[in-house]
Amino acid sequence: MPGTTAMDDLLRELTARREAQGRGREDLQKWISDLDVLVDQVDEWLQPLRVAGLLEVERHTFKVHEIDHGEYEAPGLSMTFPGSGRYVSVEPRGLGIAGAVLGEGMVVSGMRGRADMASASGDRVAIFRDGQSNWWFVGTLPGRSGVQHPVNEDTFAVTLQWLLP
Repeated sequence: MPGTTAMDDLLRELTARREAQGRGREDLQKWISDLDVLVDQVDEWLQPLRVAGLLEVERHTFKVHEIDHGEYEAPGLSMTFPGSGRYVSVEPRGLGIAGAVLGEGMVVSGMRGRADMASASGDRVAIFRDGQSNWWFVGTLPGRSGVQHPVNEDTFAVTLQWLLP
């Protein structure tokens, strides 16, 4: 800009950075809140298995480190199947993950955060959050066509069954 000084430029840059940091903190708080809602919902869906003594659920706090957000704690949970050695967890991966490249060159984009369902055998299914705080399984699910599936009780049960070794 004509007539501006280096100090004016610095003032604008630092002001913009401070505003961006504020938005980043709000985004992170919303991300953690949405993870809490997901964990609560999964816990509710698992209630019949817990009552039948087929499953134990434990909530966890995971440490996540991201370049844009630093280190923070986010909720998740683990599911253990007594006497079987089987284990599946829901683990936050990060807010800054916006998409995925799937096999055969398919790309999923426009997401705002990722968690994974992970099994003791190392298999994983990605769970992405879109801009409206909806959760999606991304990838091929057994018995389902397409690569994006809304996370609901049915798709969760199918995914959990698939992840059990």
